[in-house]
Amino acid sequence: MSEPISVVIPAYNSEAFIAKAVDSVLAQELLPDEIIIVDDGSSDGTQSVVEKLIAGQQDKKPRIKYIHQTNQGPAVARNTGIKNAAGDYIAFLDADDRWLPARLKKQVAILQARPEVGLVCSGRFRVEETTGRKTIDCKGSKLSDDSYRDLWTQGNYVVTSTVLARKQCFQEVGGFDEDRRVLGCEDAGMWLRIAGRFAVAYVNEPLVEYLVRTSGLNRSNIQRSYEAAIFSLQKHEPEFRKRCVDAESVIRQQWGRTYHAWGLALFNEEQFTQAREKFQIAMVYRRYSPPTIRFYLLTLLGPFVLKKVKQLKRMMRG
Repeated sequence: MSEPISVVIPAYNSEAFIAKAVDSVLAQELLPDEIIIVDDGSSDGTQSVVEKLIAGQQDKKPRIKYIHQTNQGPAVARNTGIKNAAGDYIAFLDADDRWLPARLKKQVAILQARPEVGLVCSGRFRVEETTGRKTIDCKGSKLSDDSYRDLWTQGNYVVTSTVLARKQCFQEVGGFDEDRRVLGCEDAGMWLRIAGRFAVAYVNEPLVEYLVRTSGLNRSNIQRSYEAAIFSLQKHEPEFRKRCVDAESVIRQQWGRTYHAWGLALFNEEQFTQAREKFQIAMVYRRYSPPTIRFYLLTLLGPFVLKKVKQLKRMMRG
């Protein structure tokens, strides 16, 4: 028999998605004991959709609990869910994602068989919102037995909607970081803190459908997103230096990857001058990275030529 399971779903203006997310929980081969939906100050019809779900569930398992709060961001919403969770196991699901039916059953089996494991996550299907096209994203073959180090060397491979964790983890390391300067990266910081104290297990198959929204990143939130990533790295760097003998080289690689990703995001938005600046910084940390060098050189072609090259590539892809 499984320990009680609580599912935490933060929701903000999720009227179009929340019902399918909850349906995917209700379709689990191993049902949880409760679903906690934390409405983070939605201004759309999220509340009315949830109220219908509650009415339809009535006295059936799992019980659906609805909590409304003023808009404070996903970290506060998840922390509210954790504080109100009765389960010994806590699973997370973003309101626009969906679980596959075996998700909880496979992950609970790992926690029960391996008491040293505090958190188990999995691969995912990335689902394009407009086309429905699915691609598999699994990282298991690249991981070692040192999850804490892997989160530095591989980047954050833990997708929040795939996480099942013991409540004990949050009792020991605390909640998600509510500092607005790490908004969007608070999950990565949490997994680092847990991996510093507990083993992390990975199911190398997709157990979640992760929706890739068409809105994507715009110019302003590209800036915010990567500034948050930089600030998060600065926060966690001192602890990593204490724990790992080769911390300096690993940290340089991580800084290089972060600035390369920032440059790539700007490049895709055709902000070529700003992208070139980020690629230059990335090359300081990773001098001989062929992808960074290649994109840096591309930015020297000028916006007109680059736009034509991008148009040609799109035409060739069909």
